Amino acid sequence: MDKDLVLPVLVAERARSHPDKVFVEEVGGERLTYAEYDREIRRWSTAFRRVGVEAGDRVVTMLPASVQASCAWLGLGWLTAIEVPCNNEYRGRMLGYLVANSGARVILIHSRFIDRLAEVVDELPEVRTVVVFGGDPITVGLPWEVIAVDGFLEGAEPAAIEDLPTPLPSDLCALLYTSGTTGNSKGVCFPWGQLYTQGIGFIPLEDLTEDDAWYMPYPINHVSGKTPFYTMILANGRIVIRNGFDTAAFWGDIDAYGCTSTAMLGPMAPFLFQQEPRDDDADHVLHNVFMVPIPPFIDDFKARFDVRVCTSYGSVENSVPIKVPGWGVDGTTWRSCGRLRTGWPGYEVRLVDEHDQEVPVGEVGELICGPPSPGS
Repeated sequence: MDKDLVLPVLVAERARSHPDKVFVEEVGGERLTYAEYDREIRRWSTAFRRVGVEAGDRVVTMLPASVQASCAWLGLGWLTAIEVPCNNEYRGRMLGYLVANSGARVILIHSRFIDRLAEVVDELPEVRTVVVFGGDPITVGLPWEVIAVDGFLEGAEPAAIEDLPTPLPSDLCALLYTSGTTGNSKGVCFPWGQLYTQGIGFIPLEDLTEDDAWYMPYPINHVSGKTPFYTMILANGRIVIRNGFDTAAFWGDIDAYGCTSTAMLGPMAPFLFQQEPRDDDADHVLHNVFMVPIPPFIDDFKARFDVRVCTSYGSVENSVPIKVPGWGVDGTTWRSCGRLRTGWPGYEVRLVDEHDQEVPVGEVGELICGPPSPGS
């Protein structure tokens, strides 16, 4: 992977080639062109430097999805520091463990979550600074420096690119914690190279243009809230952020913001399909849908809403090693998540037993995966 494809660097390149094109906006909120977005993320880099954030440092974010949350993430990327996005539902033991385990000294948090920090103060000896979004900070007795985000950014000028370290594909873009199904959440080291292979792997990029817009109602602590940044910047397209999926608001947002593409994860497609059918169900600009898992009623879904569907198999640890080629998802293939992805980066996949020996076709095994291309 070319180092010029690392996302913050790519944003700077698009700021030169497409300065006035809108890249990212949020429903009912901020809207930035490529040039404005580039300046804003480097302004965040300056603000982070002023509180002592350096290369390799971890910064926990516990924020609603927004344009500014993404600017903070990429501002850290320019410094080769590492965002640790936290599930906004965490509190108590789960929250304390994630912050302490990551070794973070700085936390970005929304004011409606800040009282949860008071519950775990004794578990966080390394924390030094808390930056609060969403109004004046209520410190609730926190023993650290607590700054409102406006004060944190006040007077910060965009850092000059030549004064910033050059992030590499092998540098971590985030430390993403798993859901903790089998115990404490595990922090997955997630490099820019892997986010890139994810972004080019889960939807056919050749079918997107700079007129496309991606509807993104996903949390920033999940890979679905980060991957579309790569997908759309490679297409010179646009991202529309909503803080959380809302069945009732979905089609209105699609129409209002001209969204041509999206991902439907988990119950999203069933929720939409269960709504009362309307005569204008297909009267919208949405055309491209990445969906996982595929429901058995997929043919009826595609016909009702006039969309094409693709799918793949992946995880935060593995990127996207398996996919269905093109838009080949229908009622005859809905049980399959595809075949081994071909071409770069060249994944190796086997289905094995408890001794790592391949199981015969038709038998259950454990999927093991490895990419020979470093950092992917």
